[in-house]
Amino acid sequence: METGFKDWNIEQCIGEGAFGKVYKIVRKDFGHTYEAALKVIEIPRNQTELRSVCNQGMSKEEVKEYFKSIVENIVKEFALMSKIKGNSNIVSYEDHAVVEKPDGLGWTIYIRMELLTPLYEYAKNVKMTVRDVVQMGIDLCKALEICQKYHIIHRDIKPENIFVSDVGTYKLGDFGIARILERDILSVDFEQLIDSRLGETAKNVVKPIWNYVDASVKVLSTLMIHLSRE
Repeated sequence: METGFKDWNIEQCIGEGAFGKVYKIVRKDFGHTYEAALKVIEIPRNQTELRSVCNQGMSKEEVKEYFKSIVENIVKEFALMSKIKGNSNIVSYEDHAVVEKPDGLGWTIYIRMELLTPLYEYAKNVKMTVRDVVQMGIDLCKALEICQKYHIIHRDIKPENIFVSDVGTYKLGDFGIARILERDILSVDFEQLIDSRLGETAKNVVKPIWNYVDASVKVLSTLMIHLSRE
């Protein structure tokens, strides 16, 4: 199977979800071995999905444009991932490649990321103490703080999207359904909101935003309580 990147080879499949598989890949150079994670996404996911779209009465060109729009939306996420890479509490995006399929009716997307241990796998092998759980909360709050600075709502905080590095740092990953809030929403004059004493602008703009932040913290808090009881 291709990796999408020269000199990188697949070692094993380490995960699978509804939208693709994740592999451990390696590259050898001058006696050193480098490791990374490779997420492979197929658009469309399978022949069944392709047939389902074709059965809507679309022409071949319309089908191609439909799937191309999905790919374009995913590619937009790469720009987001590139902006936030290098932050110690967010899974680091390294590179990507988009390859059109031979029949022209689909694409394969390769995303290369740092190789980490999923939280569930880590918790099976390491007895997490209360101190560990608290540290996880601190690390993930730092990740959410970075998201807030870039106007990002993650929307999918769960154990499957939390990873642990070799040195025990907890990281938030999988920004596939994250969305950037519109700049015109976040550019509201907050003095105006205060002066209006939580008027219509505040109710329609500020509260929905902070409800998302609230939800993220609530999910994280629930997860911490669950892990601390195990």
